[in-house]
Amino acid sequence: MNFFCQIFGSFRLKVSLGFALVLAMPLVQAQDHVAEQNAIRLMKSWRDAHPNYHLHIDTIGQFVKTSADSFRWIENSREFSKTDYHLVQPNEARVVFESAPGDVIAYFPETHDHVLTKMLPGDADLLTPKLVGNDYTEQLINLTKVCQLGTAGQLNELKLVFVPTKINVFPSKADITIFIRFDNDGMVHEIEQRRLGLKQVSTMNFLTFDLAAVKQAAPATPDPGLANGNKSYEDALQDDILYFMKARLQRQRASL
Repeated sequence: MNFFCQIFGSFRLKVSLGFALVLAMPLVQAQDHVAEQNAIRLMKSWRDAHPNYHLHIDTIGQFVKTSADSFRWIENSREFSKTDYHLVQPNEARVVFESAPGDVIAYFPETHDHVLTKMLPGDADLLTPKLVGNDYTEQLINLTKVCQLGTAGQLNELKLVFVPTKINVFPSKADITIFIRFDNDGMVHEIEQRRLGLKQVSTMNFLTFDLAAVKQAAPATPDPGLANGNKSYEDALQDDILYFMKARLQRQRASL
């Protein structure tokens, strides 16, 4: 997974198969935003200097609460990535996502389902598409109609307003605004997303950059090659939600 997939993993947005009319408002041109391009390059440089990490992410919104532990490490010139994702609200579930060639594998520790998500390329993170050709910072900025660098307290703040039709996200008239808050070294501390009157904020806490510690803390998962291709990710997720619902009911009955 690339840089933006790691940073924005908690902001997974469904991608529609259709296209809508492109908004008439002109897009921001990357060449007019040198400071913003430098900010993106600074964050990427920080990430490149820290190839191994254990990152804890807490996300809170009006109707959502999640926690996640993201693990990334490089070994023998290969990149490994796992995210232990715990959904608390609106429904409880837990799934470990693991990157694999051509797909993202989902393992549900409680139900032991191990399935293909088919998230790539049909269902991708907002900022995960492979950016080829020009400098990826230009391609990223050219997807926005607002790109502005400022400050938020002691942190730098990069504001990005994405045009939904340019990233195939619907409804087509509901802009996606993301604030990335990072320090002067390029370390991201907080990400805020606003859309359709809703807001969710993710707080980032890097726990370690030590390779051995990262590998030891990463959750154990089955061989990706053994993932079940017959059961859908959606069905596996629903089964996991039911598991947690039944477990909660059992605890409630036991406490009576």
